[in-house]
Amino acid sequence: MEAGILTNLAARKDKFFYFSTPQEARQFGTGDPGPKNVLHIYDVTKREDKVLLEDIESYDLNKDGTKVLYKAGPVLGITDAVPGKAKVGAGKLDLGGLQVQIDPREEWRQIYHEAWRLERDFYWDPNMTGHDWNKIGARYEALLPWVAHRSDLNFLIGELIAELSTSHTYVGGGDQPKKPHVTVGMLGADFEPDGGFYRIAKIYPGENWNDDTRSPLTDPGLKVKAGDFLISVNGQEARATQDVYSYFQGLAGKLVTLKINSKPGAEGAWEITVKPTGSETALRYLDWVESNRRKVAEATGGRIGYMHVPDTSIPGIIAFDKELTGQLDKDGMIVDERFNAGGQIPDFYTEKLKRSLLAVISVRDGKDVPYPPVGIYGPKVMLVNELSGSGGDLFPWLFRFEKIGPIVGTRTWGGLVGINRGAPLRDGGFVTAPSAGFYSWADGGGWVVENHGVDPDYVVPQRPDLVLQGHDPQLEKAIELAKEALKDYKGLPPRPKFPGSK
Repeated sequence: MEAGILTNLAARKDKFFYFSTPQEARQFGTGDPGPKNVLHIYDVTKREDKVLLEDIESYDLNKDGTKVLYKAGPVLGITDAVPGKAKVGAGKLDLGGLQVQIDPREEWRQIYHEAWRLERDFYWDPNMTGHDWNKIGARYEALLPWVAHRSDLNFLIGELIAELSTSHTYVGGGDQPKKPHVTVGMLGADFEPDGGFYRIAKIYPGENWNDDTRSPLTDPGLKVKAGDFLISVNGQEARATQDVYSYFQGLAGKLVTLKINSKPGAEGAWEITVKPTGSETALRYLDWVESNRRKVAEATGGRIGYMHVPDTSIPGIIAFDKELTGQLDKDGMIVDERFNAGGQIPDFYTEKLKRSLLAVISVRDGKDVPYPPVGIYGPKVMLVNELSGSGGDLFPWLFRFEKIGPIVGTRTWGGLVGINRGAPLRDGGFVTAPSAGFYSWADGGGWVVENHGVDPDYVVPQRPDLVLQGHDPQLEKAIELAKEALKDYKGLPPRPKFPGSK
């Protein structure tokens, strides 16, 4: 068998069934519903591996493995588990008349008990951190007769698991009616009322090669700039007497005709066609990061770099590598992990940040190159706040443990008992059982971070009055510390004389 992404293993008499997924199908962060799978059947006696079904999402088997139930998009089917005979569409099931009768109160009772058992069996401390779990379970079970909706049950389970006072205890989902959702088209711009219309105060540049960060008003060929006025949307006059976004309801992702003018009025206006986006979050985030980078560069004469690390998962890894390798010419770095949403154990960040200069490569033409080349060897400062959590707690803890530099801001969230498994409830809802805690010999030994967080070396609150005036007190303190540390940073050692030189 070839190596690859192999999942969903099932065993039946003399056979293994499993999924293989092409590496190129893994499209993280694209909004794609996910890769399609190829179902294989491996005959143990013949040592033969064959494809059974392609482009399916899930499967199940009967007891002896002779029949396979598969799901491919909206199609559910049952077919013989015989290579060459099985195919998508074979044995398609007509579920149009299928009905299931449930007693919601009995189902809710079962779900409550299952959630209680999941904590009992998988919680990280077998002694439930000293809680009498039987007594607590009975206390909240007494409220079940008053549960009248699936959301009530989630609230009740939430109160139950909150008794553990542990991070990563989450509950959600379940069989509930879907709420109607009306999209609002966004132009990636700030608007200000002026002369009875809306003036475009700012257009966010974005990164238009990525649809998630596309800025609609910066598409090629559009005649629009900051200072212009929005006159109408799809023929409807856009007066400042209504919220500007009320004119864009239901228009996300659709081609929209706007009338734009250099003055507040219809005379002389021109038309442009744009495709509004469904969210400006990524655009505004990029602008915030770039604004901070410029502040740091201007304050330090270009010697200190700036990066923001949004999480310790795939988006954070992408941001970290992009912003580190793009600033290798800097003497130092301010690492901003405020609002870090967590994810994985982030030793892959500190491994690069703590790198020591081992040698310098001298080339015939050009500047000398430090080795390892992917590293910044001058002062480093980290920014944290109370919304840095989970992996965002461990990142600053490792930063301090590795003695990389000082930490500025406010104490982090304090959630380091993590989750590494999930179990669905009967109706598709979920509850998490935190199952892994961290302990260390550092700081006298014991369990670390949970229910306390990481204390900064320099406590700097983000005062709202200063923020409203355009300041960022935490970033400004980090800049001050980095500039002070630069005074003692000597940079690369001077190149020695060449052999044989006099």
